[in-house]
Amino acid sequence: MQSVILIGGSGFLGKHLLTELLKSNYKVYVTVNKTNIKGSGKLNIIRGGINALNSEILKEIAPTKIFHCARPSIPRLRKTGRVISGYIAYFNNSRLLKNIENSCIQTDLLFASGSLAYGNSTQPHYETSAINPISYSKQYIRGEKPLLKAISSSGVNVKVLRFPWLIGNGSWFKWFYLKNINENNSIPLFGSGNNKMSILSVVDAARLMALYSDNSVGNGIYNIFNPNSTTQKVFVEKVKEKFNCDITDYKNIYPSLEAAAMEAFFSNITVDTSMKKIMNKYHFITLDQSLISISKE
Repeated sequence: MQSVILIGGSGFLGKHLLTELLKSNYKVYVTVNKTNIKGSGKLNIIRGGINALNSEILKEIAPTKIFHCARPSIPRLRKTGRVISGYIAYFNNSRLLKNIENSCIQTDLLFASGSLAYGNSTQPHYETSAINPISYSKQYIRGEKPLLKAISSSGVNVKVLRFPWLIGNGSWFKWFYLKNINENNSIPLFGSGNNKMSILSVVDAARLMALYSDNSVGNGIYNIFNPNSTTQKVFVEKVKEKFNCDITDYKNIYPSLEAAAMEAFFSNITVDTSMKKIMNKYHFITLDQSLISISKE
């Protein structure tokens, strides 16, 4: 039985990816800091998080794949916390790459990134597009830099997967929409709502991350998204319909809102890919299906 390691298995994307991995014929190892994770007999816990993955442990486990869905956070410090987290991620990822090289194992490292790295544009971004990070990605991209460099200059096989807005019962949708539905029966509209949004089910993101690891795709950056993009206005109308709530100007809910959140919600985030081999065969969960599923949880 092949072994795989999941870094960040308790996070929004990571816990869905863990579900997919446990369905497969893998011996699954998950790094854990504080959060307890439950699973089947195939689940093995590595205490200490990403920094526990020294070269000796990597050599002992000999994973054929390492899935990296972790991002350091210091929520109580907000912007300053993201700056610090960016530096922590930089050193953590640099150390991980060095430990993989020193262990002399043959493995694929798949890293979950985001399309905010490309910046605000109505034109679609491809994998070869220059990065111009906005919002939260201004700090997160710092942690990604060692992995981007490793794609072309390292002995480690690295795949950086860039996801758009991931929707599910968690993350941004939970805090900006579900919370307001529960407390005020209303949801925010940011500006005119004509900005483009690419929204992907977090379940699809997990399944596609697993699919990309199972297919013979080489080192590089891969944009992963639902081809059926929408606008913010259409999105909130669908949320209104599914949750029977009101739409209001964001200022009525957030008289003051952090600049990073404002920049994200007002931006046009559109992506495309020149590598459609896997995505063309994939049956995506629709936005309506995602919202119905969330409403039943």
